Amino acid sequence: MSTLAENKLLAANKIPGSIYKAQVGKFTLNYLKAGSGPPLILIHGINIGWGQWYPNLEHLSKANTIYALDLPGAGNSSRVNYSVINWISDYVETIERFVSQTGIGKVSLVGHSSGGWMALKIAERKNIPIDKMILISPLGFTDQLPFKFYPITFKLLANLIARTVAKLSQKNLDSIIRSLTGKLLLSPEFLEYYYDSLKFQGGEKAHPFSFINQLCRPFRLRKEISGIDPTKVDRPTLLFLGEKDSLLKFEKIRDSVTIIPMVKLRILPEVGHVAALERPTLFNSEVSEFL
Repeated sequence: MSTLAENKLLAANKIPGSIYKAQVGKFTLNYLKAGSGPPLILIHGINIGWGQWYPNLEHLSKANTIYALDLPGAGNSSRVNYSVINWISDYVETIERFVSQTGIGKVSLVGHSSGGWMALKIAERKNIPIDKMILISPLGFTDQLPFKFYPITFKLLANLIARTVAKLSQKNLDSIIRSLTGKLLLSPEFLEYYYDSLKFQGGEKAHPFSFINQLCRPFRLRKEISGIDPTKVDRPTLLFLGEKDSLLKFEKIRDSVTIIPMVKLRILPEVGHVAALERPTLFNSEVSEFL
């Protein structure tokens, strides 16, 4: 059953499809299924949930069966304690199990940021059949972080900031997401959805800074997050990077991403870290053509 905030987001953006739940190992996964055609799994960044894809779902579902997941600790899926999560067993393997359990066969994957890293690990592990990959500013090719992210690499500081200057509110969530983008006006229904889902996940304990902190060690991303071998990404891959991405600088990952076999690289001007939200019309068109 979908929540009121989910229904508002669906209605406001004319998003087709319905909300379902699946028991996958120890987690209950909430997900949106829409459209018909070859299956396409959408893997969101941080703990945003399936609502991240609100400007993309109507278009992409015209030619594909969309499975937009709420990962554990996001949306209306099972709560998790971020401080004890295991990135492989709790996230990568859960997505693999979802694909196997639902019997949808060969899939294409769309992953953003940490979700892009998950898609890359799935491709590297080869436990499920993958057709194509669409990656948006994926983590995995460098451990370097910009200076402004240093404070939240320390748990006590991340928690302090989350309780004070960035305390959980729709206004602050808007500021956090827009700090990673170029010029972007977020839908009020999306902000209500994201705020509502974080309250469901435990409120302050589910603050996006708490999730980001678990991706990091002091001043750097965790080694297990930054260890992708680009030569093992052997599926046709469409890679979107933002020219103004403050988190993932192209010059830092140039040598890695340009040797991905069968990669089509798109560096978008005036775009930050979230191309699918910032330039949805272009993103939707290029993904459809690529698929």
